[in-house]
Amino acid sequence: MEQVALNRHELFVAGFIDGPFSFVKHFPTIVTTLCDCIVYSRAFRARTRQAGVWRFDALVAVFFLVLVAAIVIGSAKQWWQLIRVSKRIVLRENEFVPITPGQLARF
Repeated sequence: MEQVALNRHELFVAGFIDGPFSFVKHFPTIVTTLCDCIVYSRAFRARTRQAGVWRFDALVAVFFLVLVAAIVIGSAKQWWQLIRVSKRIVLRENEFVPITPGQLARF
């Protein structure tokens, strides 16, 4: 049996021309068309879900890029102030405490 792909308009017209039960003749084509619609619908849902995942990945990447940019800009600003001497250099270190090898042996 030869299957002919028919669009909706042709199926509608065939119903009036060939009689009220002409859809039986085109039943395989109708079933194939419905199955294709179901498959395409599932594929569309899967692609839509994957697009949502990609959007979330992009948002996370942008968030981290903004954080990195804030750190780089803040560091550059501090370095620029130190180079221009518009900011005093303040060292916040404790005094050096010498440790003898005998004191290290206890650890």
